[in-house]
Amino acid sequence: ERRAQRDEYRKWWRESEGGREALLLERLEKAYARVEVLKSGGKLPGAPERVKYDRLAELERDVKQAENAVRAYVDQSEPLGPVKSLATFAKQTWLCGPMTHAKNVTSTAANVAQRRLVEHPLEVLLERPKSFAPEVWGAWSATGRGVRTGWRDAAITFKEGISPEQAKRMELPHRNVGGKVLSVGPRAMAAQDAFFKGVVYETELAALAARKAKAEKLTGTAFQDRVQDLMRDFDTQERAWKEAKYYTFNEDPDSVTSGIQNFKRLNPWAEFIIPFTSTPWNVAKMGVRYSPLGWTRVFSKASR
Repeated sequence: ERRAQRDEYRKWWRESEGGREALLLERLEKAYARVEVLKSGGKLPGAPERVKYDRLAELERDVKQAENAVRAYVDQSEPLGPVKSLATFAKQTWLCGPMTHAKNVTSTAANVAQRRLVEHPLEVLLERPKSFAPEVWGAWSATGRGVRTGWRDAAITFKEGISPEQAKRMELPHRNVGGKVLSVGPRAMAAQDAFFKGVVYETELAALAARKAKAEKLTGTAFQDRVQDLMRDFDTQERAWKEAKYYTFNEDPDSVTSGIQNFKRLNPWAEFIIPFTSTPWNVAKMGVRYSPLGWTRVFSKASR
């Protein structure tokens, strides 16, 4: 039912500007409703169903993501203006040259490889040693499927400017000027990200499914059947997609990037000074995670 609803959302998203706006507002309304559920002790009077969340941070992220989605829709609807048009043209031509593409591919490929070969195996070994074999092998065995998914999504993204997974989740493509001819650079950049997202998504999905099935103490055929069921689970897919965005430096905006984006929205000239916002900040956060400070946190968590 959730998949059917998601497909229906995707259809509305493509066909109707009014439907797109209504869905975004509905998403924002639901996020705020979840906050009220938490404040009321887990049950909101008059709500059709009971909703539970373990941490307030999850609710805050829901609200923030919904607000960002509405804000992005508003941005796409507003005219760019001469200053922002010029800045966007400079970004998608001069700043999306061969060197930028080479750096993007190299850095993302290195990060995805270390996640699969170093970080994830070590994380499982320290935190869940009993599920090491099924979880790590499940992720590695899904690499081929991830490459195929990545190539498919990259081709569609280069043509349309947005990947199928982004369309399903009501995300918006980057705004470009000059049509498809002048937007080759940013579309190629988005296609590169879509390829690596596909690889990470499929491998993380397999790893998450194996982890949950192992936690249920299943073996043999029952384990394999449960893994296949979990890989079709909506929540597991959403978590895998979140990991895919994180390890390709496409994490959703936080308070810092949202503040910078709001400043750029009010001051179009800032586009010339800060052309890229989310990716540099996500790379910086990833650098802290891989620093001695970040690894200290991992080992302390494992020791507990």
